[in-house]
Amino acid sequence: MVRKGLKRLDLWLTENHWIWDVPEGSRTVVAKKWLELKAPTEVLEERLAALEKAVARMEQKLGELPKEGPEHKKEEPSREKKAPAIDPEAFFNI
Repeated sequence: MVRKGLKRLDLWLTENHWIWDVPEGSRTVVAKKWLELKAPTEVLEERLAALEKAVARMEQKLGELPKEGPEHKKEEPSREKKAPAIDPEAFFNI
């Protein structure tokens, strides 16, 4: 039987391939669904690989930055003016 716009694909698979666990009569439909899922999956895999490379570059750049934080910071004298301490008892006894 010839079907317009369609071509047939014959495959040889190992005896232990998972498709043989699918009930006979459903294998063609299941195999076709899996084949149709592969193309979009490849696009996602390519995007994921690009994202992983970008993250690796960012991690490398972060590693090259100077270290910051309390454990890496030198103690600098405070430039803020501190208010004089007021003794409340002495203040109210005036």
